[in-house]
Amino acid sequence: IPHTQDHHEFGDLARAITVLQTEARQADAQRWQKTHIAEISSLLQQAETLPALFERFLDQLAPLVSMGRGVVYAHDEATGELRLIASFAHFERKALNQTLALGQGLAGQCALERKPILMLDVPADYMPLPAGTGELPASAIAIFPVINKRRLMGVIEMACTRPMGLREKQLMEGLLPVLAMNQEILEKGLRTSQLLEETQRQASQLTQQTAEMQAQRDELRQTEERTRLILGSVEDGIVGLDREGLITFANPAAYRMLGYTESEFVGHAMHQLVHHHRADGSDFPREECAMFQTGQDGQSRTVSNEALWTREGRAIPVEYATTPVHKDGALVGTVVVYRDITERLVAEERTNAYFNHASDGLLVLDPQKGLIHANPRAAQMYGFDAVSALLKSDPSDLSPESQPDGSLSMQAGQEHIDRALSSGRIEQFEWVHKRADGTLFDCEITLVPILLSGEQSLIVSVRDITARKAVEAEILRAKQAAEEATKAKSDFLANMSHEIRTPMNGILGMAQLLLD
Repeated sequence: IPHTQDHHEFGDLARAITVLQTEARQADAQRWQKTHIAEISSLLQQAETLPALFERFLDQLAPLVSMGRGVVYAHDEATGELRLIASFAHFERKALNQTLALGQGLAGQCALERKPILMLDVPADYMPLPAGTGELPASAIAIFPVINKRRLMGVIEMACTRPMGLREKQLMEGLLPVLAMNQEILEKGLRTSQLLEETQRQASQLTQQTAEMQAQRDELRQTEERTRLILGSVEDGIVGLDREGLITFANPAAYRMLGYTESEFVGHAMHQLVHHHRADGSDFPREECAMFQTGQDGQSRTVSNEALWTREGRAIPVEYATTPVHKDGALVGTVVVYRDITERLVAEERTNAYFNHASDGLLVLDPQKGLIHANPRAAQMYGFDAVSALLKSDPSDLSPESQPDGSLSMQAGQEHIDRALSSGRIEQFEWVHKRADGTLFDCEITLVPILLSGEQSLIVSVRDITARKAVEAEILRAKQAAEEATKAKSDFLANMSHEIRTPMNGILGMAQLLLD
């Protein structure tokens, strides 16, 4: 956005809009990542075998990172090799290497170094992408190691139609630990099943197998502890609710943000504890609460105009999202992620304070939709009783058919708008506008290009210059009067000179004759 460094009212407005856009983009990126991580994590938990786990992971990941082809190699700790276990869009898996040694090829090198490999300059014959009538070269190759507690679990190799952006990389950073944890849990579950079968066959080894199972339970507890540590580092509040709205778990930020301890928070009804009233202090029935509704109908929701109440009785404005939790196909509860938006609302309030109390008329113009916002001063200037009435009018109704220079208002106005949008610079010009009652007034227009939700728009500043024009006209009339007086004086002197010179010529001639 231009003019963020300017020290005037447009600079203040540009900086405020920049803050809003930055927070909106960050919130959108975080919501996008959290939503897909939660969805994929839920699906991974339903897998019963390692091939099903990785195939489900690749199927869900493909549209998110523009993957056209991919393979997964699991690390076999016994042999130290990578073993092909799943693929995506590979029609002839027999043509693939079924095993790789550490350091062999890009996938083997990624496993050896335990670092991602991102390659943009891809040879045409390396993992080409399947097409309807042939194959297309990949635009980018991305290879990621799957690591859990410094243990190499496997390698994911993907051929993509475009390079990964920051959002996709952050998504992978969030998904790989989830995949590793699910793989570990699944492997442990499979190993537990094998141990139980062995127990039935070899009763003599029961004691040893029990010890191994206890070790596995210890490892699971360590995994749960690591999950709690991860949740503890998140600044947003994250709570789990059962279908009746009771809090079953919460990260530290969830209860600290509201002034509670964990024991005062977990195990209590979320709505009765912190969501019992609306932001204006009115009662908030539980049946109308989005958190409770998601636990009943399984529909995800996002809310940004409610408040949570602290232990001291203070309302905190929040934005939150609800995600249903299913187990074995049945709805068992809700996960709620919320954040304090006090600072964002303060920024919005400052922007609105300037917008609503500016001495000039301010409007927001969408080139496709017309006027979408205006301040009270603009409605007053155009002779409307309310801003809503002004927004219902067509911009072409606010100008006469033509301007004083003879140009058509519709055509000339569109040229100014197109020039401002194409150049990205402020466009300033004088204009004659028409009020609702049909009277005309002179004004100075300033068009400031901005982006709203990624679309080009304009802030239109309208300054009434009727008084200035009247002063200019008076000055012009005085100038013309002075010029006419000067001309009359000059004509008078010229005539008098002629009238005096004519008789004097005769007198001088007679004097000369007498002298002769």
